[in-house]
Amino acid sequence: MINHWFVTRPKRRLVLLVDALKAFMAVAQGEVWRGNRALHLLYEDALETAGVKAPGERRDQRAGGGRTYAAWLYAYGLWFEDSDGRVWPTFAGQDLLEGRQPMDILLYQLLNFQYPSPYSQSKGVKIHDRFHRIFPFRFLLKLLLEPRLGGILRQREIGLYVITRAENERSYDRIVEDIETDRTLGSSDANISALLGDGWQRHYTKRGNVGELYDVANTFICNLEFTGLIDRTDEPGTIKIRDGKEDIVRTLLSRQPTFLNSWDRPEVFQRKYGLGPHHLRDNRRFGQVRPITRGDAEAKKVVWTYYAITANEPLIQLDDRLYQRISEQTGVQLNRTREIIEGLGVVPSYEWFEERYIQLAYSGPEGAKAFEKATAGIFGENGLGFKTEWIGSRPNSPDVLVLAIPENQNGYFGILDSKAYKDYNLPGDHQRRMFVEYIPRYRTLNYSGQSLKLKFFGYIAGGFQGDMASKLKRIADRSNVSGFAMSAKNVVKLVRKHRENPFTQEELLRIFNLNDEVCEAEFSSTGAVYEA
Repeated sequence: MINHWFVTRPKRRLVLLVDALKAFMAVAQGEVWRGNRALHLLYEDALETAGVKAPGERRDQRAGGGRTYAAWLYAYGLWFEDSDGRVWPTFAGQDLLEGRQPMDILLYQLLNFQYPSPYSQSKGVKIHDRFHRIFPFRFLLKLLLEPRLGGILRQREIGLYVITRAENERSYDRIVEDIETDRTLGSSDANISALLGDGWQRHYTKRGNVGELYDVANTFICNLEFTGLIDRTDEPGTIKIRDGKEDIVRTLLSRQPTFLNSWDRPEVFQRKYGLGPHHLRDNRRFGQVRPITRGDAEAKKVVWTYYAITANEPLIQLDDRLYQRISEQTGVQLNRTREIIEGLGVVPSYEWFEERYIQLAYSGPEGAKAFEKATAGIFGENGLGFKTEWIGSRPNSPDVLVLAIPENQNGYFGILDSKAYKDYNLPGDHQRRMFVEYIPRYRTLNYSGQSLKLKFFGYIAGGFQGDMASKLKRIADRSNVSGFAMSAKNVVKLVRKHRENPFTQEELLRIFNLNDEVCEAEFSSTGAVYEA
C-alpha cells in the first residue's frame, strides 16, 4: 500500500500523453486489455513507433512498460473498460484523439483528479484510504495562493508535508502550519521528526526511501507546469503561480467540482470523470465482443503509424502522398490504407501540431528526442519545404539535416541542434562541439549525385538567454559558416508566414545566416526578407 499521494509517471511531463493515448487507442480500442500480454507488447511497439518510448531491448519482457503507460492514461480519466472488459475512450480521450485543444482538456482532468478513484484503489497502485475526498492538484494551487506561504512552495515541502499529510480538505490549515514551522525552525532531521513523528521515513515510504517523496512531488509539479498556471522560480525546486494568472487560478478554484462517490464502480466513475470540459453525460453504447482478425491487426498498424506521422509533421490535409507513405511503411495495400485512415474521421490539425511543438520545446530531457523529430518535421516538406533527416541518434552529430535542392540551381544544406529548454544559453562546450565536431564532419554532403555544401547551422529551443549574437558569431568566425538561433514559437510563426506567402529557399538561407537570434521582425513584413 502506498502511504502518500501518487500518480503513475512513465513520463513526468504531460507533453507526450496525447501521443501515448493515440498509440493506445490504435492498439487497444474495442479489445480486452487486462491479462492480454500480446496486446501489451503490441502497445509497446506502437509507443516506440510514436517516439514516446525509446526503442531497444526491453528490461521487462512481460510488457510492464506498456501497462504503465496505460495506467497513466487511466489515472487521468482518458479510457474505461466496459462490462466485457473492452477498452473505449472516454469523451475527454475522444476529444484528444480528434485534435481538440489538449491544454483545456488536461487542465480539466487535473483539477478533477481525486482520491479515491478506481486508479488509486487498483491492485497495482493501492493508495491508502486515509486520502479521502481530496483533489490533489486543486489543493496545491490553493496553497500557492496562500498569503501565509508567500506565494511559493518548495519541492521538499510538497514531498515532506503535502503528499504525506493532506488527507482531505480539512487538512489544509495543518499543512500550512507544518510548512510555516519548517521554514521557521529549519529542515534538520530533528525538526522534521518533530512534525512528522519518529520513524516517519518508513511510515510514509517503502524501505524508508525519502527520495521517493521528492520524486512524486516533482511529478505533481511537472504535471501542473503543463497547464501554464505555474512557473519555477530562480530558487531551485520552487514554484509559484505564473505572473498574471492569479485571478484565473482563483476563478478555477471557485468552481468546486462534484466529488465522485462511484470509485468502486470503475466504468461509471471513469465515464463521469472522463466527460472533460465539453460534455455533460456519456450514454454511448458500444458493439459486442468479436475476435481479432487479420484486418484488425492491419488497421492497428496503419492507425498508429498515421498518428506518429501527424504528431511529428505539420500536416493540414489527407492526400495520396500520405496514404502511399503509410502503405509503404506498414506493408498494407494502398486502398486498404486509405479506407482505414478515412474511416477514423480524424484529420490532421496544424494547430494541434503547433501546440505540441511549443510544449516539447520546454519539456527538457524527457521530450528532447520528440522535439528533435518534430523540428525535422516542421522544417520538412510539409513545413518550410526542405528535405530533412533526423540524425540525432548518430554519435558526434547534430540533430537534423536540412537539405535544399532547388530546380536548376545549386543546392545547399544546413544542420540544426534542438534544445528542449525555455532559456538555452549556448554554453562554451556546446559552441566548441559545433565548430570542432559537427561542422567539420558535415562540410559537404552527397545527395542524389549532387555535392551539397554546408551553408548554415542553427539552434532551435524554447527560448534563449544571454548574448546569442556574440556566441553565434564566435562559431561562425571559427568555422566560416554562418548560423542562427530561433525559438520554437518563432519557427511556428515562420511556417505560418511561409504558408501565406512562400519564401524561396534562398530567402530562407538569408534568414538562417543572420548570426543572431531570429525574431519575428526578420520575416513579418509581406515579401520582406532580411538582407545579410
